[in-house]
Amino acid sequence: MNIHNHLVFCLGRGAVSRPLTRNHEVLHTVSGEVGHCWKNLARELNLNRGRIEMISEEEEDDQERCYKALERWCQENGEEATIRKLMLVLNKLGLADVNKNVMDCLNLT
Repeated sequence: MNIHNHLVFCLGRGAVSRPLTRNHEVLHTVSGEVGHCWKNLARELNLNRGRIEMISEEEEDDQERCYKALERWCQENGEEATIRKLMLVLNKLGLADVNKNVMDCLNLT
C-alpha cells in the first residue's frame, strides 16, 4: 500500500464506518451510477425478493429504484448499514469505480 492509499485508509476509516443514512450525497451518487444493476445490489444487500419486486413495480426509473432499495436497506439495518458495507458490496459486484465517487463525496481523494 502506497502512502497516499495508507493515509486515505486511515483518514477514511471513520468516514466509511458511518451509517449510510447520514450521507444523502452518497445515496444519490450510488443510485445515480448503479442504475440498471440495482436488483443485483439489492440482492447482495439481502433485500428479499418481495421487497425488490415491490420497488420495481412502484418506481419507473432504475435510479429511483436503486435509491429506494438503499433506503430500505438502511431502514432494515439501521446503524449497521454503513458506507463501508455498501462499498464492499459494490466491489463484489464489480462496481469498484462507483467507490471512487463515493470517496469523492467523503472528501477522501
